[in-house]
Amino acid sequence: MAIDRFEFASLKTRASMHRPSMYYLKFLIPITLILATAIYLFSHNGADVVPEYKTLYNVAATGNKERFVEAFMKNEIDGPYDLQPLKDFCASKDRKYQPGLVVKCFSPIGGFGNIKNMALNCLRFALEAGATGFVIPEITTRGEDITDLASGHYQPFDYLFDLQHFIRSFEAACPQVKLYLTQDQMIEAHPDINGIVPSIELMPQDLPDMVFHPMAESVIANIETWRPKFDDWLKRLQPPFSAEKPIAVTIMGAPLLRFPINYDPPAFVATYGRLILTRWDVRKVAAAVLFSLSERDNLNIDVTRPGIDRGKFYGVHLRTDIDALRVNWPGYDMQSKNYLEGGKKSGLKSMYVASGNPEDSAKFRKSALKLGIKGAMKADLLERPGFDLENEQMKNMTWDQQGIVDYEVLLRCSDFSGVFESSFSWAISNRRHVVLHRGTWDMIYEGHTGATRPGPESFMDDFSTIYGPKDMLRLRWQFPLALWP
Repeated sequence: MAIDRFEFASLKTRASMHRPSMYYLKFLIPITLILATAIYLFSHNGADVVPEYKTLYNVAATGNKERFVEAFMKNEIDGPYDLQPLKDFCASKDRKYQPGLVVKCFSPIGGFGNIKNMALNCLRFALEAGATGFVIPEITTRGEDITDLASGHYQPFDYLFDLQHFIRSFEAACPQVKLYLTQDQMIEAHPDINGIVPSIELMPQDLPDMVFHPMAESVIANIETWRPKFDDWLKRLQPPFSAEKPIAVTIMGAPLLRFPINYDPPAFVATYGRLILTRWDVRKVAAAVLFSLSERDNLNIDVTRPGIDRGKFYGVHLRTDIDALRVNWPGYDMQSKNYLEGGKKSGLKSMYVASGNPEDSAKFRKSALKLGIKGAMKADLLERPGFDLENEQMKNMTWDQQGIVDYEVLLRCSDFSGVFESSFSWAISNRRHVVLHRGTWDMIYEGHTGATRPGPESFMDDFSTIYGPKDMLRLRWQFPLALWP
């Protein structure tokens, strides 16, 4: 206010307007000295910086990172988790629970997208069956060769996911169903379950007269008939059971892309997948990666509120790892051509690349740079000063745990491009599709959302593009119709 008063007073005479002012000089001299000192201290790559000043700078930067990470962890792109749709589902009078029926899952295998979908489908079939008990599934890890999906090594649920979030959320929404942390805990609670330790096994799609979707051959089309068929099957195999004499049924066959998500209300579809949240510590590393990208490219990414921050960076899932090539997924040439075209259309100059193929990702980023798009990967971003802790944490993660870092970062990109064959790409696209439609699920199918286009896109909305074939006949819509957001 003193400066304002001085300025108004100085208008009284022309002489005072031109006369040097000691008042201004009092402020100008120290400010000039501070600026000159800062330029001196932080020039020449810090070679002759006084350590104390450099430390002060790093402390300030760390404080910014911590605030960013905290906001990232508090704010999901699709807003606060709404348990009400699941509560309404479990409390519905249409739910016909069967006291004593416990369902467990065949241990899910594959990558993050597959495992999450299998676990959600297993639980969804358990709820459809009227189970009053559910055993939280273990996870089958890959072997040292990432193409070895069924190494036989089992890890608990929290190998990839936030176990406490799952338990807390499900118990609050569905108190009708008891959770068991492990099969051993189930057997300890019911030593004579089934009369023997193993359970009855069922592949959900193998019940009699199941019909499959004409454009998604893995998806059960007549799911409304599944429960009565299940009850008939169970009666034939198992004598009467009760809460005092329970039985266990194992959902076998890794039920990937089996349950048609559009069978449930849009609000349920939009929120059901959020029962399974990625691990807290891995998400914190992802937050640090995103902060590093934002800082490096001066993006000022806003994570203090839900939603997609537009106009910031382009996200790409370059899926040319050895396991994808062995099953004849599109190679580097096709993927890179599509993604570079997508990058040009986006108009963005910063890019995050998720890839398990270092050679291809380096080549791709070099090509993107020729278009004026500066690319980065998580490893690059954590090698910057101030990220030593997160870099060490990430190096200690497995291949699939590191993939979660990519998933969390790509969820928040301004424009995303993925590949049709990958459940990981679709997991990102479907989740962002919920954000686009303000927290609810808008069905994706031919002639509605994501209609066929003349170009290489198999699906496109305002936030995401999936590149790939449109002529896969009975596989065309399996991910949009059966992969939970």
